[in-house]
Amino acid sequence: MDDKIRRSRPGNPFPNRGSNRWTYAGTGVFATTQQQQEATTHFDNAPALRVYGPHARRIATLIAINPGLAQRLLCAPTRVIHAVGAFLHLADSGTDPDVAATLHDTDPRALLRLAIPGCPPTLFRALDRAGSIVGSRVFYQRIASISAGPYGNLIVDGSGRIDDRLLRHIETLAEAADPAVASLPPSLLSDPSIAEAVGAVASLLRASGLDPDAAMRGIPANAGIEAVFRRLKKQVSALRAPSVQPMVVSPLRQILSIGELRALGRRLDLCVSSPQHGGVHHWMRLIGGESLYLTHEAHPVLIELRRSGRGVWHLEDARAAHNRPVFPPARREIIELLRLGGQNVVPVDPAEGLVTLSCRSDTMFEQWERSLGAELAALDDG
Repeated sequence: MDDKIRRSRPGNPFPNRGSNRWTYAGTGVFATTQQQQEATTHFDNAPALRVYGPHARRIATLIAINPGLAQRLLCAPTRVIHAVGAFLHLADSGTDPDVAATLHDTDPRALLRLAIPGCPPTLFRALDRAGSIVGSRVFYQRIASISAGPYGNLIVDGSGRIDDRLLRHIETLAEAADPAVASLPPSLLSDPSIAEAVGAVASLLRASGLDPDAAMRGIPANAGIEAVFRRLKKQVSALRAPSVQPMVVSPLRQILSIGELRALGRRLDLCVSSPQHGGVHHWMRLIGGESLYLTHEAHPVLIELRRSGRGVWHLEDARAAHNRPVFPPARREIIELLRLGGQNVVPVDPAEGLVTLSCRSDTMFEQWERSLGAELAALDDG
């Protein structure tokens, strides 16, 4: 190639200073060391280089070595900028001329594969959500680690910004969450509260001998929270009370599963039919053996006995349809039926009994309670 043509090459950012200041290689026009330093100073202050973050000065040097990189790197879309940044962080092991030649001749997708071997093909497009500036070396190492794990779809298929908050959330999931959480659609998995809730329920099911993975298997990628809740609720309804329970005599009947408790709650319009309004706490007490739930074969009623220490149960509550209370005569009949079955059942919680005795033995508290009662009565009369 003629020296005059080479020196006046279109798009060349360097001045014509004579052929002895240029050398030619197969990948482009190369500048002298002095010109590289001048160009580096110029490009290092250029706004277009700021997108390369910690590599801004290095990119300036590489463009000075191979001016053909200017258009390739300075006008690149976000995904290409991050692919180049990841390559320089994780796969750069050559001299500057070699690296300049690699960046000039290699497709950005291939650069990303060199930086993160085995990464999913969709990761390249997902880097558009990683911000407009190249991150640190650790940032791309974390992306590489997550992409190879079970929660990689949160990065490649998600819609939110790929930043430190998302990476920390995924790393927390990988360390602590139940494996069934990985089956959630990315739109739900990226929500920490949903992921934690599903992980807690899945752990409960697994500890109870059920398979939450089966419930979550095959869930559509665009499924909403309603579909997830419906699948988990079906398995939760199959949870049963502990096998060792007090004996109950007819006409009382013990409720043995959450599904049965929910069915009775729907029939009587009680809170136990739904996880909301405290119903789910009754479910947990049933499967944990803390409470014993009964119904009467002749009368539609829900009875809760709660364990109080060793071998003692107290009648916590008894409700008829539409949350109507069961009055004292019927409550006494229930206690008598349970005692006939050999159970030690008391009408009030022994802990509440201790509180009552303590308050009654406190003279100052007793006087305050009486004066407060008198004031309230006076207000009512007035």
